[in-house]
Amino acid sequence: MPKHAFQLWQAAQSRLLMRDMLCRLNILVPNKNCVAETESHQHVLFCCNLSKQVLKALFQWLGFEGWSNNFAS
Repeated sequence: MPKHAFQLWQAAQSRLLMRDMLCRLNILVPNKNCVAETESHQHVLFCCNLSKQVLKALFQWLGFEGWSNNFAS
């Protein structure tokens, strides 16, 4: 399985090691990216302003009209 497909599968299953999951495992990592909200799958992939800009540019390039607000929908 290609690496990107595995990472996408992990993201869809909320299994990526984001800061919120690392904190549950008592692994403290300094927050150097977005200070607006706790780093979670939902925030990083759908809510973060940088992610929104990247997805908007990507989907416009691919010809898509929009995207989902989460993996569940």
